[in-house]
Amino acid sequence: MGALAIVNNETMETVETFVRSHLKLWMKEDGLPPVEGRQSWFSEVSGRLTRIEEALKRQADIQELQLKQMEKEFSRQREETAQRFEEQREETNRRFAEQREETNRRFEDINRRFEDINRRFEDINRRFDEQREETNRRFDEQREETNRRFAEQQEEINRRFAEQQEEINRRFAEQREETNQRFAEQREETNQ
Repeated sequence: MGALAIVNNETMETVETFVRSHLKLWMKEDGLPPVEGRQSWFSEVSGRLTRIEEALKRQADIQELQLKQMEKEFSRQREETAQRFEEQREETNRRFAEQREETNRRFEDINRRFEDINRRFEDINRRFDEQREETNRRFDEQREETNRRFAEQQEEINRRFAEQQEEINRRFAEQREETNQRFAEQREETNQ
């Protein structure tokens, strides 16, 4: 939009003075020499000029009023825009604060869950330790029992082996005596 000229009374008077001082020159240039005694024509032109001046003044007043109204509207729009920006900023800040609180709450929940998981792992580790100790104790008992049973079995095997060895030795001794006796009897028979 182009700049609007504000025409006040002082400007109108300047225009009037300028037109009056140059009117004769303009009429002469257009081939309308002023005629003495034709005041009616001058009065008519002067009346027209007065009406033009009044119309220009009314137009200037209207333009000035329009400019004031536009300025008032611009001010209202500026205030409304500033208020909207302020409301938007407050809403954005509020939403960011809510989001921050929600994020903090979620992180606290996650931390709580991790603490629960850590506690569970500690419980599992404790149970594994207890179970390992119990398993080690049972293995130790089983090993001691196995060693004791192997020792008993070894003693039993050794005892039985010794008994069997004695039985074999006794039987060999009996058989040897019997064989020697038979050889002796045969020798005697052969010698006779």
